[in-house]
Amino acid sequence: MIRRLIHRYDVRGYVTPENGTIRIHRLKEDDYEVRVYWNNSIFLQESPLVHMEHHTAYDLASEGIRTLLFNVEVRALDLKERALNGARIALDGVEVIAENGYALYQLVPNGNHSLQAYWMGIKLLDEWVWIGYHPTIPPEIKEPKLVLKTSCG
Repeated sequence: MIRRLIHRYDVRGYVTPENGTIRIHRLKEDDYEVRVYWNNSIFLQESPLVHMEHHTAYDLASEGIRTLLFNVEVRALDLKERALNGARIALDGVEVIAENGYALYQLVPNGNHSLQAYWMGIKLLDEWVWIGYHPTIPPEIKEPKLVLKTSCG
């Protein structure tokens, strides 16, 4: 949703194709409020709003925008910090088998997510993890790379 910041709002709504790019012809040079809504049916999501910021038309054309969606890398290790190859990692109930100890989740929204790790059918880890910007910590992004040191030897 793009809203031109003038006395009378000029509001335009767009739906992006799969590659996340839209083309807008003849956007007037001005300041715009841009809101990006994305509804995720896989992962837990506090709000469908994944971006809200003011941009100039030039910024939109040259830089693009960054949303609060992350590619999360999870690394499962044993007590000696060796990779648990074949471990089952579940983020919000979405299971991935770790290859060389790594599991990758794409387009995970900002927020609190449940994370479990299983090895040989036994639950080794069950906790909540924060992905993205935390509302009470200074505005620093938490790197979307999680290292799970399990109680497995």
